[in-house]
Amino acid sequence: MTTATVPVHVHLGDNLPYKRHDQELLVDLDIELTGDSSWIGFRKRELNGGTTYEMFVHDLGRLGIAPAAPETDVERALSDVVIALNLASARAVFTLEGRTFATFPLSAGEAREPPIIETDSEGNVTIRATETIRLRDFVSARLSTRVPINADQVLSAYQRLEKLRRDPVTHHNLSKAVDRFTDGCNSLDHETTVARYAETFSLAITLEGAELAGDDLDREVAARTSIPVEIIRDVRTFYNRSKHLDRKPEEQRAYQDGLKRIASLSYQARRIAVASLLSGLPSEA
Repeated sequence: MTTATVPVHVHLGDNLPYKRHDQELLVDLDIELTGDSSWIGFRKRELNGGTTYEMFVHDLGRLGIAPAAPETDVERALSDVVIALNLASARAVFTLEGRTFATFPLSAGEAREPPIIETDSEGNVTIRATETIRLRDFVSARLSTRVPINADQVLSAYQRLEKLRRDPVTHHNLSKAVDRFTDGCNSLDHETTVARYAETFSLAITLEGAELAGDDLDREVAARTSIPVEIIRDVRTFYNRSKHLDRKPEEQRAYQDGLKRIASLSYQARRIAVASLLSGLPSEA
């Protein structure tokens, strides 16, 4: 068996650690594989406060890669495994992109008050100084959480992706949807992430040659994914407001309200995108 390795980064989709607000957290994720994981494994390593893993594919033959296959084929297969990991996880986001995390060191400022020098009756001298410790930018907290991943679901999603790759013309819009989904996974801010995921489910659901929009799109996505139509409409409405001019006060309010809920919208958009792709990808058979 031939083994291939590649570094992958993992974060929670509703908590982007690269461009976060002062109330967000750094979350270290512990991958827990279930199912038949004999073909894949992860070794954790830290990178500036994020969670980076070395991903091992122990048996490239399970991915349809021959022992003498060119390196480009192996790289493409590993990239598709990462996409399949995302399709098997509603919340945890996997990327091949290298990430550099901001650091927030403590720095001592000048004393706000002059030192107080006290001498007791025995001649012992005590110096009391008040000093300010400044934390640059903001305080960040660090938590750990589990990420259960079913290796059977990952392999199934990978095999369906490979069937799509073999016939991109027949599934043209679906191929574009996978590309948008990957862009969403790699995005560093919630608003862009929502946009890419909204484009994903629009392309994945749209029938070849028949474009769906508005309420028709919402209803079709809901029918295909079993996600409530109200959630789909909420995500689509914010996406529309983010890409169009807001001419009316109610449009401005809708956009600003969406920004206040952007992490939740990002999570819901990803949930819809994943379900839409899984409903449209060719079956393994």
